[in-house]
Amino acid sequence: MQYYLARIEANKHSRAAGTLKTPPVLVRVVEYRIDGQAEVIRLITSLMDHEKCPAVELAELYAHRWEIEPLFDKIKTHQRDRPALRSQTADGIREEIFAHLIVHHATRDLLVEAARIAQCTAERTSFIRALHVVRRLVIASTGFSPLGTHT
Repeated sequence: MQYYLARIEANKHSRAAGTLKTPPVLVRVVEYRIDGQAEVIRLITSLMDHEKCPAVELAELYAHRWEIEPLFDKIKTHQRDRPALRSQTADGIREEIFAHLIVHHATRDLLVEAARIAQCTAERTSFIRALHVVRRLVIASTGFSPLGTHT
């Protein structure tokens, strides 16, 4: 593992077009390999203090950061039925995001329970299929009304 400082500048095409007029930014580059693999991973960060933020710790945290990406993919690609959030206010957007996270968590809980009943691991279950089941059940008329009147 090694690290060094580098400067990031606006690319020459942006400068030529006059669209970016920002000064270069000083960054720290951490280079490392995972388990002796040939591929070199380069992590670029603005965290310059190598004593406060050791390169090894940054590499470990970076790997953990990618563990959540599949969750975000499931929410953005499969769970949401629209390309953008509908809310027009910051509070509404926060509420909508929390709702998506709650639905995701509830669907995952159902998957874990289904896996327990089927005596298999939750990793062998399909989030997308579970989401379709949840949608069918939620959309289906259950005869329940929150106002106490039945339809």
